[in-house]
Amino acid sequence: MEDCVAMLLQRGIILPSDVVNDSLHVVDRSSRNVMYLVRTGESGCVVKMPVPGEPGTDVTFDNEVRFYEWMKSEPGRALRDVVPRSVLLSREPPLVVCEYVGTGMSLLEQAFPAAGDVRFSGHARHLGVLLARIHAVDVDTLLDAFWADPPWIFSVGRPRPAMLHSAFPTGFEVIHFVQSSQPLSMLLDRLRRTWRPECLVHGDFKWGNVLPTDDGMVVVDWELARLGPPAWDLACVLQDYASVWFNHLVYDGSVSFAEAISQNTIELADIQKECRTFWSAYLDARSIDGAQANDLLSETLRHLAARLVQAAVEHAGGDGELPNQALYRLQFAANLARDPDRYGFQFFRIPQRLDLVTVAEGG
Repeated sequence: MEDCVAMLLQRGIILPSDVVNDSLHVVDRSSRNVMYLVRTGESGCVVKMPVPGEPGTDVTFDNEVRFYEWMKSEPGRALRDVVPRSVLLSREPPLVVCEYVGTGMSLLEQAFPAAGDVRFSGHARHLGVLLARIHAVDVDTLLDAFWADPPWIFSVGRPRPAMLHSAFPTGFEVIHFVQSSQPLSMLLDRLRRTWRPECLVHGDFKWGNVLPTDDGMVVVDWELARLGPPAWDLACVLQDYASVWFNHLVYDGSVSFAEAISQNTIELADIQKECRTFWSAYLDARSIDGAQANDLLSETLRHLAARLVQAAVEHAGGDGELPNQALYRLQFAANLARDPDRYGFQFFRIPQRLDLVTVAEGG
């Protein structure tokens, strides 16, 4: 932390008076990367650096620097009010410093202010409109600036040596589950083969990366940004909503699974309402309707299966048996792989949109 303060002083981002007057406040938010929230009175910044020696972070960090460089270009103007302004970008040493926005509290922190307390913030419509804006950026201006590779999770059924080397024992159980489910392994293969650079996708568009402000919302953590299908980001949002329900599902064998579902403290109907609001806002913002909307929903549910497998991997860290939270997600993923429309509707209750032309002709 002292090195961070020294660097900010050297670069003139903070002033000696901020330190002397005791107006400087630094909060360590490090996880996969080193990250500090720095406040000086009414202003501040976010400092982000890769963890030395952490596998893969050098590549994704360079990708985030590339994104913020693109934001300074003319096409990047389209998103400047929904992405924090970069203050300093450096590849050597690797460093990103962005402005501090809002309260620094994400939608995830607002939704879970305390253990066991869940508050839907009513931001579902804003999330849909925000994601539609990101996906509407002219893809022709992005072709030379971003990756167009599919996410690593699509290859989990055919893992590379590097993936096996870094896997926890329970991670091998996830791999075995995928390989044992023919519909799921075939779906992941299909998603990998059919990945196309259709639009700019954030790559990790979850509540924890969206920060409310007085004027709307901003999106942070762009290290996985790439060109791809909109369904990948849309599935990330649905996965966040589904996780609220899964995380409050308690099954210890003392009651039947059906009883455990009925005892969940989160009403599935509340989640379904939020998801419908989000989905409708996204479709309306992009003027998508009829058969096109229904195809997008089906494709999003297929990508959701991959997102759920990825979430299972994240829950599987450590030794011993796979935790229930990972198993719930894997089973839902397998169901979606078999019949995305059926099982997706059962859980989310997002209705298909009528083709207005067909209705008019039939009427």
